[in-house]
Amino acid sequence: MSLATLDHISGYRASDRGAAQSPFGHPFVRRLGLAFYDFLRRSSEAAAMRRARRELLELPDNMIADLGIGRSEISSVVWFGAADPTRIPRGRALS
Repeated sequence: MSLATLDHISGYRASDRGAAQSPFGHPFVRRLGLAFYDFLRRSSEAAAMRRARRELLELPDNMIADLGIGRSEISSVVWFGAADPTRIPRGRALS
């Protein structure tokens, strides 16, 4: 049983690599770099959202009401950018 190399699996040989290829080298390395960048971007966005949610939850109720949301809507506002449109807010009459 022989060990398969990355060149063997991808079908590239060292002699096939030319100027038309990515500046990052092998296409696999480029995909790996893009995936890592995407992971970092998503994790930093999630950390910022968790921080914003935590800060809003620390506010007193009257300040949250001034923002036009209820305490129960903080998570949906932070994660989705708006309150859940499928819920009917409490205290408002149906039209």
